[in-house]
Amino acid sequence: MPSPIAHSVAGYVLSVIKSREINLLTWKKIWRTDTFYVVFISNAPDLDFLIQAFSNEKIHRGFTHSITAALGVSLFAVIASHIFHKLSHFKSLFWVTLMLYSLHLFLDYFTAGGPGMQLLWPFTNEFYRSSVSLFPGVHHSRGVLDWSHIQFVSYELIFSGLLIWGLKHWKSYRKDSKKSLT
Repeated sequence: MPSPIAHSVAGYVLSVIKSREINLLTWKKIWRTDTFYVVFISNAPDLDFLIQAFSNEKIHRGFTHSITAALGVSLFAVIASHIFHKLSHFKSLFWVTLMLYSLHLFLDYFTAGGPGMQLLWPFTNEFYRSSVSLFPGVHHSRGVLDWSHIQFVSYELIFSGLLIWGLKHWKSYRKDSKKSLT
């Protein structure tokens, strides 16, 4: 399963690439918390670790890793922003939130090991995961400082570095294409 590093970097890169299309900059000027929001929503499905810490039930990758939760959190963000900030950009905020939350589910779907996630909860309790792994599995039972995590951490750093490198080149490509149009 990707760590908060990979989820945060992937969410940030997606928000930068899509910012024009989804009017992210419009609500950025109002909230001034755009990066915090992007990182928070990109990692929100893993908040089930907090629930699991206070109960003895194994619920990670359960209901918080479902399409229903993605829609619910997106709707909640729109309602909360209207109540507290009187934003009128409901559609943009909904799509930003849904894209970031769903990106987390997408990345987790392509992770090795584990039972998968309850993607279609509450309609079914079945767990889903891809047969193709893009991310190595993590063995939480071995503790935080286990040597076996070097592969996982190395992969995460390479993945995040490639995303940031790609974003940098995408930005320069956009600048060059704008210059050629004028």
